[in-house]
Amino acid sequence: MTIGFASPWMLVGVLAALLPLLLHFWIRRQAPVVPLEALMRLVLGARGAALGVRWMHHGLLASRVLLLVLLAVAFARPYREVPSSGLSGERPLALALVIDDSLSMRWKSRERSDFQEALVRAREALGELPEGSRVFLVRTSRPREVEPRRGPGLDPVQAALRVERLVPTWKAGDLKTALGTARRRLRESPLPDRRVLALSDFRNDDSLEGREEVQDGIALLQEDVTGGEPGENHGILSVRALPDPEAGPGAWRLQAEVWNGSLRPLDDLLSIRVGGQVTADRVACPAMRRCSVSMEFHVPEGVRFGEVRLPPDSLPDDDAAWFVVGNGSRASVLVLEGPGGGQGPAFFVGHALGVTVGGWSRETRRVTVGGFSPLQLAGVAAVVVADPGPVSPDRVRALEDFVRTGGVLWLAPGPGTPLQAWNDTWKGLVPGPLRRVWTLDPASGEGRPVIEEEGSFLGEAVAAGFQEVRVRQVALPEAGWAEGWRPLASVGSGLPLWLAGSLGEGRVILWLSSLDPSWTDLPLAPVFVAWIRETLEWATRSTGGSETEPVRPGEARPLRWPEGETELWVTPPSGPALAVRAPGVFTGTDQPGVYTVHVRGDGRGDSRLREVFVVHPDPRESRFGPGLSPQVSRGGPRPGTAAPAPGKSRKSLVTPVLQGALLLLVVEAFLRERI
Repeated sequence: MTIGFASPWMLVGVLAALLPLLLHFWIRRQAPVVPLEALMRLVLGARGAALGVRWMHHGLLASRVLLLVLLAVAFARPYREVPSSGLSGERPLALALVIDDSLSMRWKSRERSDFQEALVRAREALGELPEGSRVFLVRTSRPREVEPRRGPGLDPVQAALRVERLVPTWKAGDLKTALGTARRRLRESPLPDRRVLALSDFRNDDSLEGREEVQDGIALLQEDVTGGEPGENHGILSVRALPDPEAGPGAWRLQAEVWNGSLRPLDDLLSIRVGGQVTADRVACPAMRRCSVSMEFHVPEGVRFGEVRLPPDSLPDDDAAWFVVGNGSRASVLVLEGPGGGQGPAFFVGHALGVTVGGWSRETRRVTVGGFSPLQLAGVAAVVVADPGPVSPDRVRALEDFVRTGGVLWLAPGPGTPLQAWNDTWKGLVPGPLRRVWTLDPASGEGRPVIEEEGSFLGEAVAAGFQEVRVRQVALPEAGWAEGWRPLASVGSGLPLWLAGSLGEGRVILWLSSLDPSWTDLPLAPVFVAWIRETLEWATRSTGGSETEPVRPGEARPLRWPEGETELWVTPPSGPALAVRAPGVFTGTDQPGVYTVHVRGDGRGDSRLREVFVVHPDPRESRFGPGLSPQVSRGGPRPGTAAPAPGKSRKSLVTPVLQGALLLLVVEAFLRERI
């Protein structure tokens, strides 16, 4: 702490404190000698009486000297320098307070977490604001929301109360968007002085390029709440469990990805808890690397979920993850290959689903129709059957049961499958027979697909690319198809090309052209990969086939609605069950953990487990560590980068000095009365 004086020349007045001393010594020398009477000799001669009177005189003299010293110091206007956000001043200002409440702000290696440090600095900044200032509060977990949504803003006291109620989330922060929102709201303020104060750990793509930046007359102040301390973190980035039939009944294999954001190799235990059973194995991961882990474990009968855990570190919230097991657990895609082999539909579909780009996380397996076994449907989210040729009735029944219990089946004919054989094989899974193969006229443009309203789930870029392909041939269905089938796209003069229908709890996708280049150039188009992936994800989201795909905190979770049910009950990891009415989605996914969905049975209070899903912390917030640059990951402080030097503000000490002077006056009066 630095002490200073605004008018140091006034300290010359301290010399006035010498006056009482000089007067004391002068009077002492000039004072007359007065003989005491016998009675006073007896009083002053008592033990300690003379000494007490002498100390009272000394105290009275000291109080008068200190009083003059304090008065001189008060005129010199003392102050102390304290860290400042640069918000103090005389004119009121509009402040947008941007607080990082993302997962990484839970990191705690000191007495308090980074988020608690951010709240302390926010309170200090609000306490510095001049009278009449207005405050807008923006959180990086909700970067497009401002408190208050309307009006001139909060006063500093109201803002401080709102700040006290904030808690860190498990979401990823978007500081860049939050700063844009803050600036946009400040432009609406009538106050001429406007500031943005960002309190963050900056363990993401937003770098500390200068502490202050001015845009549109709005000054940006950034404070690194970590104090420049390097952050080391390990965590579980992803986890999923797949059945392992070859290892025996009840055998599963866990596939996890672990992050080691430390300068030391990670060599510790990874434990799996399923029901009452615990399996552990040692995991080794080099420094500053992400590593894949594969472990075998067994699931007791009736258990639906499990937990994976690393030993806790300074950010324990990403050291645990959950997964779903059981009959409803589906993660991979099975592609059935027809007898043609070579570069047929299975080749193009398998290639589209197998390339590891675009965030696709499902495992893809290709098997021949002849080698297909119903046991291979365990852990499968969707099955793609394109131009398969003859398929035995028992395998078709297995696929039908797979769909009825929540699976997705994608069917597509082709030149290798005669229509009569197709109709006989798939009559229980398609809405009607196919009549003939129609050749479209490319000169008239009738081979260009048209997306119907039901196909609006495709992204804009995917939809635009899909409508640029050409379909040369399409299979025509008979009239009088069953109800419940919806057209996703048509071709020519309204001919159905792409349809979707429900069967039990599952869904069937019917593509009436081929999935190889024999009838269309779609498999050769750049949009083919994104088109087939988005379609499968759209289908599995509403059937339960994506149960093992974790939800991120704050994301809406679509629910599968049984026929006739108007209400489902979702039980979060902590807290009572919440009711969701059809056909709604569940939005209360703020906390990581296991969520169970139940159906209340006919008013008697009993319930039936419908599905299980998990919510994981956002893995982008886990990948930080010392020495990382923002281009490598959402890393921590860069090498050689310290926190920006905090600003200083002057806090006046005149008031406490005057209070001390007043106290000395009281003491001086008390001593005069006693003497």
